[in-house]
Amino acid sequence: MAFQRILVPLDGSATSLAGLDKAAELARALGARLFLLHVTEPNPLTVTPEAVAYSPQVLDDLHEAGRDILAEAAARLKALGIDCESRQSDAIGPGVPAAIVAEAGRLNADLVVVGTHGRTGLRRALLGSDAEEIVRETRIPVLLVHAADAAR
Repeated sequence: MAFQRILVPLDGSATSLAGLDKAAELARALGARLFLLHVTEPNPLTVTPEAVAYSPQVLDDLHEAGRDILAEAAARLKALGIDCESRQSDAIGPGVPAAIVAEAGRLNADLVVVGTHGRTGLRRALLGSDAEEIVRETRIPVLLVHAADAAR
């Protein structure tokens, strides 16, 4: 299978940037197109009755932060001579992994490259694993990339 449409979810962390770097290597080697995705997920703490009046501003700030993450990633790729498309999505209902899987389907992506923290034990139970859920929820191949220098 030749990978030609690669989706790279980004959250600005060192781990997601490790995924971006690996996706860039693949894109260059395979002549594939990269699609960068940032999913905005409003913090549940901002959805309290006291915060309702501020919700539009909070969402605007989250969207702006996502645009910044995507712009920095696109600039990083441009410096390597790799073209990409950037997209933003909201995960207000189903969560970030479901939004990533849905976007992969809309794009007809044939590979998703995800940076992963590789958490185990209690940390994984408490913090969950978006990468694991993406793998579970899609039939598209998923490449998990560990960031050796990212904090675990």
